Amino acid sequence: MSKKLMMSIAPVLVIAAFAVMPAMASANTEAYGTVTGGVFTPFAGPTNVLSEKTPGSGNFVLKTAGGGVIECATFEDKGVNENVGGVGMSKDALVFDDCVVAAGPAAGCEVANIEGTVENEVLAGGVKVGIFNLVGFVVSLTGKPVGCPEGIIGQVTLEKEATEVVGNQAEGSNALVFEEAPGLEFNKEKATITGSDSTVTEVGGEPVLIN
Repeated sequence: MSKKLMMSIAPVLVIAAFAVMPAMASANTEAYGTVTGGVFTPFAGPTNVLSEKTPGSGNFVLKTAGGGVIECATFEDKGVNENVGGVGMSKDALVFDDCVVAAGPAAGCEVANIEGTVENEVLAGGVKVGIFNLVGFVVSLTGKPVGCPEGIIGQVTLEKEATEVVGNQAEGSNALVFEEAPGLEFNKEKATITGSDSTVTEVGGEPVLIN
């Protein structure tokens, strides 16, 4: 390569490098941690956490494109949050209970606890969390009340590989909110999830935030 050509390209490379650096820096600050005295401290290693339905929020609602609705009044989660390469990651064991079919062919029928595991990642901007893996979440009817069927009626899965179900977490809040978030399927039918959960550390009960 000629010296003249190299000199003409060099400024472009420098500009490109500076353009990339802020993006890389911001990506590396999207982490889980706690705030004390207004100072955010990211978790230094895997941290056990607990989640429950955000106080005052409504039920968790799974709604299918065909009009089926399953509502769950209670939610519990035991998980682990950690910062891999500065990006918040979590693995959680979730239990949705007090569930009923609110609309659809089995409306009014009781649903057994819906359990499974998920993996999450803090997304760009530090105010969104995306679910990128989901295992379990089989939906079964209990046969109650009288006249309702009993047995498995389906499974909640991601709509397709690499789909993310995205929730928002406002700055300074530990509540993760899903508002008819798309990306799920129930028996291969597109579905959305609505609900809010709040996470604290298992030891000390400190609110878990993302920055």
